[in-house]
Amino acid sequence: MKNRIAVLDIAKGIAILIVIFGHCLNSFSTNPLLDVPNSMHNTTNTVTQFIMPIFFFISGIFAVSAAKKDLKATLSARFTRLAVPYFTWGFLFAVFKQIGGNAANNPAGIKDFLMSPIMPWSLFWFLYVMLFISVIFFVTMKILGIQKGQPVLLFLSAVAFIFQPYVPYIWIFPLLCNFMVFFCIGSYFPEIIKNWSEKMSYAQFGFSAVICAAVCYIFITSGIVNDLFYTHYYQMLIAASATYFIFALSWVIENTSEKLFELLNFFGLKTMEIYVSHSFVLGVMRVILQKIFGYEYLWERVFFMTAITWLVMYFVWKNVPTSNKIYKFMFGIK
Repeated sequence: MKNRIAVLDIAKGIAILIVIFGHCLNSFSTNPLLDVPNSMHNTTNTVTQFIMPIFFFISGIFAVSAAKKDLKATLSARFTRLAVPYFTWGFLFAVFKQIGGNAANNPAGIKDFLMSPIMPWSLFWFLYVMLFISVIFFVTMKILGIQKGQPVLLFLSAVAFIFQPYVPYIWIFPLLCNFMVFFCIGSYFPEIIKNWSEKMSYAQFGFSAVICAAVCYIFITSGIVNDLFYTHYYQMLIAASATYFIFALSWVIENTSEKLFELLNFFGLKTMEIYVSHSFVLGVMRVILQKIFGYEYLWERVFFMTAITWLVMYFVWKNVPTSNKIYKFMFGIK
């Protein structure tokens, strides 16, 4: 996995754009002052079921190759790459929320950030949970070896996923139970992804689109979307079908559109940067549009905010020099 695989970067690019869309949706659907239409609630709940599992899955694809290296060096590199952005950008976001005050959907600030070493802070929870999942995986592989450790951890994570609804909300245990299995499944896919372009076809892409649409349609129309217990288990179907579709779509883009390939490949390469910074743009735009339009035109605002945030993220991270020492420090790049 030393050489970059195009389909992975494109898939990450698509996924991070959906993250921005999902967070934009969530900023409205969780606002108690708004009369949010069911279509927005349903879309938010559907996106939530698959978008973060994809990132855990993709991270798992690189886990086995990393586990073969020196454990101390691997853990050190993973800590730096995840913990440094978590705390640096988490602090900046806390200051941002503190200044925003009541203008924020969920008012929070520096006091809340002070708890971030022991509890995940805001949208940066992903980095926090990913760090601990990585530690569990790498330590297990070191103790048991990859051949034994991989199936053992997959089995235990699957059991944890099954019993997750019964796990008390203590620390990050429910999150570990929910997402560890996607990371472990991804660890079995390095060779499959390497040969993805050779085995894919337009027929498979069409099949993946139909399956994904059907799974999401059943999720919404059956009423499962309104039941948190059944939603948890159905998440596996949505995550699997959506991941399959996004990877198939990545293959289509790689083979049909050079410009779109370059654009999404860029977003895929800048996933970390976009993830930790996009909410600053969304927060400012949401407040401005709220002042202008009040409680009207929710869907129009979602699409407008999403598109503008995509553009801002592109132009900002396209022009920030990666050799800058501050840049490297803030993103844990050695």
